[in-house]
Amino acid sequence: GKAPASRRAPSQGTPRGEKDTQGPTLRFQEALQAELQQANHYATVTHEAIYRTLQYLCEQCKKLQGEPQKVEEVISSYEAAIEEQGEALVQLDRYVRLTYLGFWRIMRKFDQCVGIRGSSFFLSRLHSEPFCNIAIDDILILLSLTWTQWRAAQQAAEQPEGATWVPPSAFCRNTTKYWVNADNVTKLKTMLLKHLPYLIFDASVKDQEQKYMDPLGLPERDQLMMTMEADEHFWSPLLPDDVPQGKKLEESQLLSSIYFDGLDGPSYTQRILRNEGARLLRFRWYGDNDGSPNKKIYVERKIHHEGWTEASSTKERFWLPQKHIFSYMKGTFDIDGWFDKLLKWEVMTKSNAEYSRKLAHEVHKFIQDNKMQPMVRTSYYRTAYQLATSNEVRVSLDTQMVLLNEHVPHGHPRQPWCRTSTGLLAADDVFRFPYSVLEVKLSNCPERPPWVTHILDACEVTQVHKFSKFQHGMAFLHRNMIPIFPHWFDEVGLPELKALKSPPKKETWETLEGQARVDAILDTDD
Repeated sequence: GKAPASRRAPSQGTPRGEKDTQGPTLRFQEALQAELQQANHYATVTHEAIYRTLQYLCEQCKKLQGEPQKVEEVISSYEAAIEEQGEALVQLDRYVRLTYLGFWRIMRKFDQCVGIRGSSFFLSRLHSEPFCNIAIDDILILLSLTWTQWRAAQQAAEQPEGATWVPPSAFCRNTTKYWVNADNVTKLKTMLLKHLPYLIFDASVKDQEQKYMDPLGLPERDQLMMTMEADEHFWSPLLPDDVPQGKKLEESQLLSSIYFDGLDGPSYTQRILRNEGARLLRFRWYGDNDGSPNKKIYVERKIHHEGWTEASSTKERFWLPQKHIFSYMKGTFDIDGWFDKLLKWEVMTKSNAEYSRKLAHEVHKFIQDNKMQPMVRTSYYRTAYQLATSNEVRVSLDTQMVLLNEHVPHGHPRQPWCRTSTGLLAADDVFRFPYSVLEVKLSNCPERPPWVTHILDACEVTQVHKFSKFQHGMAFLHRNMIPIFPHWFDEVGLPELKALKSPPKKETWETLEGQARVDAILDTDD
């Protein structure tokens, strides 16, 4: 007969004295998969519900513009309905973030209890799950469109047809910067959009409607391609690969800058002391940089002027193809020959070419005289907000910012001119900034509008006077080169600032392409 359970031999697959992990692991994986299915279902259904509701509200507000007699009757109800969808989007974003964090912590705890290492494999697959790929940005652009149509209906006048943003003729001097906690970023965006639409370069309201008002489907991120020529792009026989290849219609743009300084930080010191004539030099590009020789690199120079001089601080720039950046840095590039070629091919007007030629010579001399080298790279996603017809209030928001050490011995003695995506980095070479940076610029505005104050209070932002990404990066990555720290190190309670007084971390290595990239789902280390 069958032996009693207490006298049965142990399973053949589990040696005596060892823990049986196969059964619990299988049951845990089944439970985990069931939770994943629920999370995916809720996120995708909620996303589509918000999207479809905003499409309906946008269309109704647009129709309302042709019926001004009905505006007073329904404008308030439409306002409440749009705000409700904005709040639903904030909750969806919070759900995605917390769900990801929950799965991450559950997997780590299970590994600790069972004594296995399965969390890394699971989390690598988690990024491909539908709830992790909810296109929050698509809804935000549609929310911007809806508020644009609502404002037009409220004012009983449509925004000028086909209007696109025109850059201001002068930079605004009244600028305030704030730090924003990652948990409040989506809330901040939804509140800003009620008053200011997204500033998407070369994309008018009509262009955006063609993508986001399609009643037959939801746009996918990898299909949001628009062939629009940007102002800074033009055809040139000298630069065959620099012809616009189309731009994604997205709410944010990746922006990277490499800041230059000397080994004893002269530019840092002059800028932080705000000396008259203090100069800042950076090389900037937009989007990804795959090392293409014809990638446009913008060489920018900023000069600070004190108020008593009655001169405005300036920001000037010219561009070079990436293939010429190294020789320009080393002082061997033929500047005059380059601009002569641009004039020959009629790529630039004579006045623009001569202006850029003069600036290129001045920056070249500044680099050689002060032995300037690449020191700090900043990379972040920038979102801009502004009315197409007014420069009174302009807002930018920089998210997912990473600071990277660009300094190498002797200042990049060989090509390439900057670190590449496959290069090895020490742990102390990368700093992930834990906040987003909000910048509010006021022009011809005697005081801050009440709605701006309301948003700042609701999102619990922290004002940081004269915050500088360059100064922050130098203080974290090159603390031995600088004489003083920025003032906000003492005034703002950022936990990471304590690390500056701690011994250096044990060196571990990672690639710029891998661990140095910011996780788009979770902006927390624990």
